[in-house]
Amino acid sequence: MFGSETEYRQALREHLKREVYPRAHRIESGGAFPHDLVRGLGAAGFFAPCLRHDAPSSQVPLEVGFFRVLIEELAKTGCFGLTLSVSMHVGVFTPLVARLAHPAQRDALVVRAVAGEILGTLAATELESAGSDLMGMQTAAEFRDGGIGLTGSKHYITNAAVADYAVVFARWRAGRHFTNFCALLVPLEAPGVERARIPMAVMTSAAVSRMRFDGVELPPTALLGRKELGIRYFLEHIAFERLSGGIWAVAAAEQCLEEAQRHAHARVVGEETLWERGSVRHRVAEAVVQVTLLRGLVDRVVEGARRTGTLDPLESAVMKASLGPCMESVIGRCLQLQGARGLEADSLLLRLLNDFRVFGVAGGSTETMLDVIAEQWAQRAAHAAPPPVPLFVPPAGAEPEPRAEPRPAADAAAVAIA
Repeated sequence: MFGSETEYRQALREHLKREVYPRAHRIESGGAFPHDLVRGLGAAGFFAPCLRHDAPSSQVPLEVGFFRVLIEELAKTGCFGLTLSVSMHVGVFTPLVARLAHPAQRDALVVRAVAGEILGTLAATELESAGSDLMGMQTAAEFRDGGIGLTGSKHYITNAAVADYAVVFARWRAGRHFTNFCALLVPLEAPGVERARIPMAVMTSAAVSRMRFDGVELPPTALLGRKELGIRYFLEHIAFERLSGGIWAVAAAEQCLEEAQRHAHARVVGEETLWERGSVRHRVAEAVVQVTLLRGLVDRVVEGARRTGTLDPLESAVMKASLGPCMESVIGRCLQLQGARGLEADSLLLRLLNDFRVFGVAGGSTETMLDVIAEQWAQRAAHAAPPPVPLFVPPAGAEPEPRAEPRPAADAAAVAIA
């Protein structure tokens, strides 16, 4: 349908100008989930190019280039609930189903998902355990002859109150080991599934919800992939939600800076504009440096994903850890230039500042990402060749310290949660 990413972007922009921009402020203010907009994007063919049909089973079947365009253009609308919902549905749920679902249901579900006829989500976080403690998950799957029983609850799940399906992660045997967890495809209209929206101060239209599974009976075909690889699948696919956050942040930050510069150029104070003041120019320039560095990192991660079909765990964690601090700094500078106007009830910048605080928590908190970075970096450093000339020379007579062996990769993966 679209011969190139350029054609895709142009068509998507025209669609968003007609269907989303005129309603974005009303949707975000009212908090109603824009189901018709999600369906409209799928029906117009904007989801289908984001799915790869030739990916080997070891790779996530996402066309990263088209997906990047989709998230960039949605982010510019300011309709962040819609952006988050589409990011989860197109970037995480649909590739998971396409890659791992049982053949008996996979093709039909994927066709409906890319057409916008059904909406999906991912459910891992639980209220009873810290979001950073995936091994503490209590939702349980009981495998027995003829089916699977699911019991437990999930919390803070995007789209859950309005979704048709969820990929639910549950433990299938006791113990804190990464092979004890599986991934299940759960129809959310099934008997025993209860859902309710959680009133949120951020991403208000994303239908963030709680879920409860009270003896839900699933067929054997509900299992996604291999039973013992649930955590691996989670880590591989949630990384693309983190990439989406990086793409989203860069697009929104660049838009904020461009508008801040125009405002500073038009705002006259005394006999000069704000833009003519060196201190203002320097503050904006410092923010441009931050965003340019973040864009470079996003570009690098995207290009790696194009080549390999996977995300480098260290680079994606570095990108995710930088999002929250970068956006707070950049949007805060733009907000300061607005003066009192930026504090009005309908201030878009103030809403952006609140919404982007989500990126320091959801999809893996900044602190969790720093743990992952330390583990991944230490593993690589332990296997790197020592420099010809050591930078740190031990005192005379002291025995050189042995190189520390990093923890096994499974332990590092265990802290990379959503």
